Amino acid sequence: QEHILCMPSSWTAEDSNVLPALDKAQFIAKPDPKLSSALAGGYGFGASVEVNLRPELETRAKWPLQANVPSLFVKMQPDKVARALGFSAGLTGQAEPEWPVVVARPREHNWPLDVQLLDDSIGKCKPEPEFGFSRFLCRIQSGQAEAVAKLLVFCGPCMGSNLVVSGSETKVSVLVEESTGSGDQLSSSAPWLGLDTLAPEADKFRSWVISLVKDTGGRQEVIQSFELAMVVGDGMVPWQTAVGTRTVLSLLGTALAAVVALAIALVILACMLASAGMPAAPAAAVPALSTGIAVLQYLTLLSAREDAPDTLQHAFGSLYWIAPSDTWYALLEAAGIIAAIAIFHAVAVLQHLQANGRGAADEMPHGLNFGSWELRGLSFLVLPVSAAATSLALSGMQTFGSLRGLLKFGVGLAILLSLLGTAFSVLVRVRNWIEDSHIICVQNKLTGEIQYVDRVCDQLFAMPFRRGRSRLFGNWCASPGWSFSQTIASISEVENRGQAKERSDTSWARVWPSDGPWVLTSSVLSGSASEPRQRTNSVDSTSTFKTDRGASIDLPLILPRKEKPKTPLLGAHPARVTTSFAFKVADNGVSFAGVAGLPWIDVALPASSLCTLEKQLDGKVSLRAQAIQLSGPLTSGRLSACFELCDRRPWRWSWDLLLKLALGVFAAGVPGQIDASWAPVVHMVWLAIMIALTFVVSLSWPYQNIVDNVSAAVSIVAALMGSALYLYSYKMPETSQPATVTLMVLTLAPSCVAVLAGALSVQMGLKARPEKPEQVLSSVAPGWSHAPGQAIGTGYASLGNESEDDSPNSVGVTPMTASSSGTKAEVVVQPPKGMEIRKDGQVVREKLPCEVKAPLAHTRLWTKGPAAVSSEGAVDGGRAQFAMPAGLLFDLDGVTRNVEVAETCPMAAVLTPEDAVLLYQKDDQNGGRSWLEVLRRFIGNDNPALAREAERILRAHVARQPPESELAPGERQVAVLEIGRD
Repeated sequence: QEHILCMPSSWTAEDSNVLPALDKAQFIAKPDPKLSSALAGGYGFGASVEVNLRPELETRAKWPLQANVPSLFVKMQPDKVARALGFSAGLTGQAEPEWPVVVARPREHNWPLDVQLLDDSIGKCKPEPEFGFSRFLCRIQSGQAEAVAKLLVFCGPCMGSNLVVSGSETKVSVLVEESTGSGDQLSSSAPWLGLDTLAPEADKFRSWVISLVKDTGGRQEVIQSFELAMVVGDGMVPWQTAVGTRTVLSLLGTALAAVVALAIALVILACMLASAGMPAAPAAAVPALSTGIAVLQYLTLLSAREDAPDTLQHAFGSLYWIAPSDTWYALLEAAGIIAAIAIFHAVAVLQHLQANGRGAADEMPHGLNFGSWELRGLSFLVLPVSAAATSLALSGMQTFGSLRGLLKFGVGLAILLSLLGTAFSVLVRVRNWIEDSHIICVQNKLTGEIQYVDRVCDQLFAMPFRRGRSRLFGNWCASPGWSFSQTIASISEVENRGQAKERSDTSWARVWPSDGPWVLTSSVLSGSASEPRQRTNSVDSTSTFKTDRGASIDLPLILPRKEKPKTPLLGAHPARVTTSFAFKVADNGVSFAGVAGLPWIDVALPASSLCTLEKQLDGKVSLRAQAIQLSGPLTSGRLSACFELCDRRPWRWSWDLLLKLALGVFAAGVPGQIDASWAPVVHMVWLAIMIALTFVVSLSWPYQNIVDNVSAAVSIVAALMGSALYLYSYKMPETSQPATVTLMVLTLAPSCVAVLAGALSVQMGLKARPEKPEQVLSSVAPGWSHAPGQAIGTGYASLGNESEDDSPNSVGVTPMTASSSGTKAEVVVQPPKGMEIRKDGQVVREKLPCEVKAPLAHTRLWTKGPAAVSSEGAVDGGRAQFAMPAGLLFDLDGVTRNVEVAETCPMAAVLTPEDAVLLYQKDDQNGGRSWLEVLRRFIGNDNPALAREAERILRAHVARQPPESELAPGERQVAVLEIGRD
């Protein structure tokens, strides 16, 4: 049939900006020049002559044309090459003959060819502009396999436009050769040609090579070749041209997916190790993993859109498992992950109840409160969930009149509002807690690090153990996010009664003194008959009344007098706490509950020793701890995700949730097909929002460590770059592949950081514990191995308005010198009479690492037949075991401690398998008896040889000591006598 073909005068152009101008067309009809104006009629074509344009062939509506006047614009659909119209001319009232009008224009600005299906109801064809290759891909709908498919090939140069080849103007033609099947050829010099074929079967494909050729002396020379492939549904195409960028990008995407999966597996393994009491730090990998997965989820959702560039689809197609494009599958996957987290959470709770026995349900660690683990999981799922909810709501809007559409819209909107409400409610609640001083920000005087804690605390963490600084990773592994600190006990409530440093305009940065003073809430409740709760995990434990948390905050400020610490170690642990229910924890060699001591001895308490000590000390253990060890129901409870040690401010979690919510809405909510006149505006707004988010994330510095902040900045830059590629890659087909590779490198960086952090955390948990506790205590217990009067630190590190020290000289931290302050030994705690615990017929006595501020003369004594034998030094180079009555080191109910005796270093310590005693030089410190008399009564008359040998050893020790006037404090030796069995 005769028809009219309209094509641009210049089909190809170097500048991609010409394409938007080709998205619409106008028609101008001109009458015969010989027609006089008198006979032109109303429209200028003659009396009773009508010239009409029918823009939609599906309707009978017509546009009347007026001579020499442009018609209305006919808009081209972005995903189509051509559009068919109708043109007619005739007398008014008579049947008008109509000619088809085909308007065609290119979709790629520098491609001379384009391809389209005649019937777009069975599928669509689109260009595949990959670096170095020119391809067209036609996807037939799944139900149209083996249907008749008519292909239209449009050739711009064949229209008569000029194609510059080697400096000459040449007429060209099109050659189509099938690569699969019959291999038939079809050639035409017409501006367009039709190709009838059958769609392939469901799991197969068909392909052709379309060549632009010129005739040179009877020989055809190929100018440019294009590959055309046809598949059904989402089938993959094995392109004929050599390996190509699709394979390269797919391989890179597979490698990226493997890295992400490895990072997730390592973090899960680190969480399992930490739950088992092994010193792993999964929180160290969370910042990089969270930001890395978020940007990958965003890019994966973009690549799953129908109008997404194929480079993005090939690059991120293997990551659909972290952000499914199917709405219901995404929601079910998120629900399944949250359910799995809840199940593991319940298992951890049951393990705690089983391990701690009666009373454990009333003394649940705050970190096991339901909601704390689930909120952390939600931060990884909010982006795909918000995208799925947005898609569900938009799908419901399209069929809003039906019940199904109304339900879909309601469910999607409810999910989005729930996520939005969760983020804002958490943010408001945390801010109110801080403004009302229920949560305070304390700063470590030694390191300058800040941490948010409850102002009234009722549980105790172990001393934070970190991997530590290294030459390779610098301070990254020594940052707060690398801390392993498990909850080890419930304590009587203590409250920080200090005054905040009003140094900031915002309550977020208002710093409180870390040394408090921290006092028992019962001691500041004037006239209250309430007692601090006293629960114990012993057999005879009873539960008493629990005081109301934080009631003393509303009372007038009480500032107890601060006493001068007796040793640097005690001064660095300012919080006096008393346990009420110690939890059973594994002896991992790195978890220490706190310290105790006297002017002449420092003692560290392993967390695993608390349960035994609590049973032997009438249900409570008094010790000293750091402020960062204190835990309360606010910062460690359901909203503990807002107070991760790696975060710089508590608002990070809420704003992170809002950011991911916005990215999910963008990825699913922006319409793919936009009116050409509105597309530039929508694209610019989209990019402007992404640029603003990039600046906000990069400048807000949400994490404590620079590595985590750089990972967050790189991730948001990758999201910006991915958005730009999605919107404008069609304008730069030659650069889309290298730009996509660059994008993949950016997204790989945070994932690699997460893998490294996860691997180091797992290695940290599996590493053999140190043989000597001092190797751990020197890093977790400030003041350990420091002599009295030796400076630990001169002030706070310089943190701007967060610093607590106003001195201009306090701009750093004085290094802690590792000089020895005494002799390393083990304290053997002798329980009070009647409180002994026996196991296998022997008294169980806890052995605690200690430092005695005096040299020790260690002697072992045992019997060999009727004789007594002695030997100097410990067995196999071990440590001296220093006897210590429990009442001298810890507070006991009903026992008044003799301060003078307690603060005096003994002359000797005698230890037997069942008992122990300290001997003093002065008689009044021995209960009015001489040390010799006390020794004889302690050993008894059962073994005279043993008593005589012990007496000889101690007499010789006393005789060797110089006069008291010639000794400086801490120079007098202390005799340590260990009496063993045969």
